[in-house]
Amino acid sequence: MKFLRFNEQGVKEFSEYLNTLKGNPTATVPEDLLTSPRFTEPLSVSIDADPPDSFASRMEFAQWLHAAANDSDVDIPRNDTGFWAWLSLALFDHVCPADGQGIRKLKESARYMPMLDSARRYYRHALVGPFYTYWLYRDSPQLVNAVLCGSITKLNDEAYRLFVENQLVVMPAAIGVLTKLYYDEFTSKLKPGSRTKKRGSIRRLATFLTRISRTLDLDVIPVDHLISILPSEFDRWKAPSHL
Repeated sequence: MKFLRFNEQGVKEFSEYLNTLKGNPTATVPEDLLTSPRFTEPLSVSIDADPPDSFASRMEFAQWLHAAANDSDVDIPRNDTGFWAWLSLALFDHVCPADGQGIRKLKESARYMPMLDSARRYYRHALVGPFYTYWLYRDSPQLVNAVLCGSITKLNDEAYRLFVENQLVVMPAAIGVLTKLYYDEFTSKLKPGSRTKKRGSIRRLATFLTRISRTLDLDVIPVDHLISILPSEFDRWKAPSHL
């Protein structure tokens, strides 16, 4: 698959398909848009890669896309709305899969149409948010295991939504603590019981870290030191880790 980008008309056509899908959840995916010279343009860089049959997680998708760019010795055009819209349609069976009756359960349009100018909504895109997060930690991707272990079709888990929406994801210590406390290396999932509103939950950690980020530099503080000053409600999650 040779990567392209939608021109302005291509973005509009894709948006129209999304609107059609709202009323007709079995509407055929307009795959002809992906290569039509009327609606597409070449990227500023050349990337060619075939996706797998499925992505087990947001991490797996981000790794695939990053590897595709590396294999071509280029960078993904991260700020190109036309590219992300095109990739959303190219991977539509991944981001909005049909069930056994051919019905697609469309979520909010921001899941498929990128909103790159919105610091608080860009992450809602099924592909942009996961890739941006991975790219930030591309030299140590294990740090974001807790954020990217979920499915690209489900972006509402606390680890992903709260840490990206509150900009904690850009703070290495914050993201390191999240993964060290709540990510289970054996199951490659978040630990059972971590996604509640109770004391010691991911939600409570996000609240605590957001508050102390006003006085502590979570870009440079060591992860283990940050863990040592967490309130006692988080003690049950403390365990050895390779981070």
